[in-house]
Amino acid sequence: MIAVNAHHFRRPWQSVATMALIQDADQRWILQGEIGNYGRVAEGE
Repeated sequence: MIAVNAHHFRRPWQSVATMALIQDADQRWILQGEIGNYGRVAEGE
C-alpha cells in the first residue's frame, strides 16, 4: 500500500486512495475499503 496522506492508501496500480483508516466518534479505529469496513474491538467488548 502506498500512503496518499496520513489516513488514505492506494495500491501501486491505482491512481486514487481505495482504503482509509479513520476514527469514529468513540475514537475507535476503522478500516474502510473495497473489501468492507472493519473496526478494532478492544478486549472485553
